[in-house]
Amino acid sequence: MIVASPSVTLADSQLAPLLYLATRAPSAGNMQPWRFRWGGTELEIAGFGGGEISALDHEGRASALTLGGLLEYLAIAATTVNFAAVIALEAEPAKAGRWATIRFQARAGAPDPLAAALMGRCTDRRDYRGGAVTDPVFAAIVDDCEQYPECRLHLRDRSEYTDELLAYVAASERFFWTCKPVQQQVMKVVRWSAEEAAATRDGVLWKALGLGSSAAHVLKRSRRWPVQLLLNRLGFLDAVDRLTYTALRSAAGVGLITVRRPAREAFVAAARLHTRAWLRLHAAGYALQPFTGASLYAADAETGRLPREWPAHQRRVFAPGMAVLRRAFDLPPDETPVWLFRAGRSPGPLDRALVTHRYDIDHVLRHDRRSVNA
Repeated sequence: MIVASPSVTLADSQLAPLLYLATRAPSAGNMQPWRFRWGGTELEIAGFGGGEISALDHEGRASALTLGGLLEYLAIAATTVNFAAVIALEAEPAKAGRWATIRFQARAGAPDPLAAALMGRCTDRRDYRGGAVTDPVFAAIVDDCEQYPECRLHLRDRSEYTDELLAYVAASERFFWTCKPVQQQVMKVVRWSAEEAAATRDGVLWKALGLGSSAAHVLKRSRRWPVQLLLNRLGFLDAVDRLTYTALRSAAGVGLITVRRPAREAFVAAARLHTRAWLRLHAAGYALQPFTGASLYAADAETGRLPREWPAHQRRVFAPGMAVLRRAFDLPPDETPVWLFRAGRSPGPLDRALVTHRYDIDHVLRHDRRSVNA
């Protein structure tokens, strides 16, 4: 039994290891768009920057997903230093200048069993070694849904894939290389050497994109949009298709997390559920790769809310999304897709050189009373 007490003050020696684990949370392009302010009893979290991924942060939903992953990491990390995190989301984060406020309570009991997976979890774009969605780890993830009643998890074995689902996911992956505003910002988060990645401590090393050395070599030249267009005509998109199809077929199956109402707090909850699922899978020897674009933009396409700066023919990529996902996962009409992912038995430890860096704590934490956005 866990016994909680009123809010307490944490010493720096307690806060630092907690935040070290919490900031291992996933974020789009590993840009870590968070900043913290610590006043002794409250930890404020605010968004920061995000220019590198702003083309993908339509209506702040990518930020909500990033926040959800960070909060789940923070809640689990707190248990390793015998605290429980009490989370309050800001109803109007832009006006408040922060995303959320955290207080801590003393707790008794063992750390969350998923704490051991916090450091090792990562996006794995390699081919997997099968597995089965009947594995007990998936049942445990379904049980986790009870903590997030706004959310549902739908699973499909790879034997249940439909041709239209495979084609739609492949098209959504091609989108990132065919839509200029998105491609240009994606290229800003790619790091082309281990030295560059270590220096910036953010972004994604090119080897982690899973494109293979030859494709990645020519991709480096596509930082200029005309070069990307040429590569697309010369077969780059065919390679993306092949990689996507092979990746999906190598997995145990796919999962889709949905919400019953497309509100910010529901998206945060969906991200917390997804992050917990990711950690469970990692602890059980499974790997995971998100296909967020295929799910996140499907509902926006149906309601005509995709960004207008995206060319019309690119927005049409997501036009069939809702219908495809409804048929593939038997979704009821009141559910909105948020997070599509594939999962399968891990092919083995990931090369440590591919594991993304994180900012130092001193870079993201302030101890004074000034706004984290100052």
